[in-house]
Amino acid sequence: DLIKKIIQYIEKKFEGFEISYTMTTNATMLNKKEIIDFIMMKNFDIRISIDGPKENQDAKRVFINGKGSFDAIMKNLEFVYINNRKFYMKHISIGATFSPDLSLFRVYEFFNSHYLFRNVSNFSIGGVNYVNSDYLKELRYDTTKNDNDIKKIIKKIINKIDKSEKLSSVDRYFIAYYDINDILSKREYYFSQGTCIFNSRLFIDTNGNFHICDRGNTKFIIGDHTEGFDYKKMVKIYNDFTNLLKNKCVKCKFKFFCDLCFATLENDGYFKFPGNFCKDKQKEIKERIDVYIKFNEERVFEYAK
Repeated sequence: DLIKKIIQYIEKKFEGFEISYTMTTNATMLNKKEIIDFIMMKNFDIRISIDGPKENQDAKRVFINGKGSFDAIMKNLEFVYINNRKFYMKHISIGATFSPDLSLFRVYEFFNSHYLFRNVSNFSIGGVNYVNSDYLKELRYDTTKNDNDIKKIIKKIINKIDKSEKLSSVDRYFIAYYDINDILSKREYYFSQGTCIFNSRLFIDTNGNFHICDRGNTKFIIGDHTEGFDYKKMVKIYNDFTNLLKNKCVKCKFKFFCDLCFATLENDGYFKFPGNFCKDKQKEIKERIDVYIKFNEERVFEYAK
C-alpha cells in the first residue's frame, strides 16, 4: 500500500515525465498475482537479494522465527517466472551477498546452473561489510579456501569458452569484474572515486533522519525530512573523509583500484582505516591483475563481447 501511495504521488508530481522504478527486495512478498501484475504494469526493475544455494541463504537470511528463507523465495521467483517469463528475463536482476565463511564456488555453481538465474538481466556478488561487525570479527575461516574457489571458477569459465558454450549471467559478472581496462587507463585520482556522494544515494530511517548510506551506523546524520539537508554537516563529513585519504592514499600504487567509501571507513562517528584493510586490499588487487592477464591470454574478454 505504501509503494502504491508513493507511485501515485510521483505520477502526480511528475506528470508528463517518463518515470522508471526500481526496487530491491528479498522476494518474500512476491507471492500474489495482484502484486506481480502491479509491478509489471509499472515496468519495475526488481533486484532480488538471494545469496546462493539453500545452505548459504538459510545460514544468514532467516525469518523472525529463525526459519530459513530459501524455499519461500524460490517458490515466489518461480511464481513470477511462470506469470510472465519475458518480464522476468528483462526486469529481474540478482544481487548476492557473499560471506567469507561460506563457499564461493557453491554460489557460482548454483547461479550458473539454475534456470531462474542463468540468464537474468544483471547479476552481481558483493562482500559483506565487515566494518563495525562484531559477528564477522569473530569468524574464523580459511582464506585459502576462498582463493581456491576463485581458481575453480576461473577454470570453469575458460573451459566453457574452449568448448564455445554460452556464458551465464554469473559468468559475465566474473568476467566484467576482472576486466580492468578502464582502471589501467586512469591517469587522474580523486578521493571519492568509489564513494556514493550525497546526491547519488540517501538512506532515510523510520524517524525521518537522513543518513549518508544504508550500510552504515547511525552517527552520520545529514538532515531530516522536516528541516532538509544539513549542508555544513555534509561538507564536514566529506572533508574528514578526504583528509584521511590524503594522508594515506595519494602515494599508494594501488589507489586507482581501491573502492574505498564512507561505509568502508566509518567507525562510530568518525573515519578510520580498519586494521588490515590496505594489506588485504593489495592482495586482492594483485590477484585481480593476475586473473586479468590470464583472461587476456585466453581471449576471454573478446569471447564475452
